[in-house]
Amino acid sequence: MAPLKGRCYCGAVAYELNVPLSEISSGGVLCHCRTCQQLHTDRSYNIATDLTALEVTKGSPSIFHDSMTDSGQAIHRAFCGTCGSALYSTPDSMPGKVFVKVGSLENASEIKPSAEIYIESVIPSLSLQKDVSKGLKHFEGMMSKEVEV
Repeated sequence: MAPLKGRCYCGAVAYELNVPLSEISSGGVLCHCRTCQQLHTDRSYNIATDLTALEVTKGSPSIFHDSMTDSGQAIHRAFCGTCGSALYSTPDSMPGKVFVKVGSLENASEIKPSAEIYIESVIPSLSLQKDVSKGLKHFEGMMSKEVEV
């Protein structure tokens, strides 16, 4: 199994995920919480996997220890200290898990969304991804309550 590769925009920080693409390709999560809106100007798009699958192969990411999250649980956000690209985060609420920013993956186009979370906070001028043929689920909060849209 070849690892999935990712990097920041400027290339100063790179990483590999030792997990088969088939295991994560249909597991993308779009997050609409206010924290992600402020950090990313819209929403964030992540895949979750085991932290042990992540290996930083170049450089060293900066870490922002975020305790101001919508969930109230701290999240440790890794980013490039040179270009500012968001790379991944590790939430205290899910020990041993890492949320990788899909846009930082070399093969990001192969990742498909499976859920949207914090839909109650979606920016009104944007629409939810309502493609039911793909089985996309919608949730209030951090997957606390599934809702129909």
